[in-house]
Amino acid sequence: MNGDVISHSTLLTIVVALFVAAIGSPLAAMLIQTRLAKQDLGQDRARRDNHFARTEQSLESIHILVNSNLMSAQKRELDAARLALTAIREVISIKQDAGLAVLPEATEAATRLEAQVIALSREMRIRQDIADGFNVE
Repeated sequence: MNGDVISHSTLLTIVVALFVAAIGSPLAAMLIQTRLAKQDLGQDRARRDNHFARTEQSLESIHILVNSNLMSAQKRELDAARLALTAIREVISIKQDAGLAVLPEATEAATRLEAQVIALSREMRIRQDIADGFNVE
C-alpha cells in the first residue's frame, strides 16, 4: 500500500506546485508586463517633457522674432507720424506768421497725428518693457 498510495502531504505538495505553476507563470508575466509598462510610461514622460521643452523654446524664439518685427514696423510708423506732424506744424506756423488762414483740416490732422504719436510711443514703451521682461533669464 505504501507504493500505490500517495500521502496526504505529498498530494498537497503536488496540488500546491501545480497551482503555483498554473497561477505563478501568468502572475509573473503580468508583473513583468506591469514593470515594462511603467518603464515605457517613464520613457514616454521623458520624451513628452523633452518635446514640451523644445516646443516652448521654439515658441519663445517665434515670440521674440514676431515682437521684434512688430516693433520695427511700429517704429517706422511712429517715425513717419512724427515727420508728418513736424511738417504740418511747420506749415501751420509759416501760414500763421504770414497772416494766412490755416485750414481746419490741417489743425485736425495735426491733432490726430499728435494723438497717434502719443499712442504709438506708449504702445512701443509697453512692448519694450514686455520684451525686456520676456528676455530676462
